[in-house]
Amino acid sequence: MIKRNDHIGIPVRDMDAMIAFYSDVMGLTVNLRYPFNGGELALLGTTKDEVQIELIYREQFNENERPHLCFEVEDIAATATAMKAKGATFTVDPREVNNGHNRNAWVVDPEGTRIELLEPNMLAVKHMLEPKGDE
Repeated sequence: MIKRNDHIGIPVRDMDAMIAFYSDVMGLTVNLRYPFNGGELALLGTTKDEVQIELIYREQFNENERPHLCFEVEDIAATATAMKAKGATFTVDPREVNNGHNRNAWVVDPEGTRIELLEPNMLAVKHMLEPKGDE
């Protein structure tokens, strides 16, 4: 089922100010920053292998874009099936996202905390994290 904690997602209004806080004040490293769904996404952490802070910026947020927890799973379909059998409430069933780079699903805990389940395509993730020629 759950392999590891992956990230904590935080919608932000000012990406540069938030990156400055988490990097300059908190001492985290920006591991990845890129355009994302009409906005921008940044991953910060102590290392690329530990739980990341995911900062998400968009001009307009919808009501579902609130802070969330994310857990990496081995097999999202099997995990969702097992969790549903135990009474979990899914708001989004397993689906492909990010042009097929990942599969995710969304579940809520009994008090409404949003939880993302993520089955990453590790080849795509590795490619995204590799330094580019001019870096």
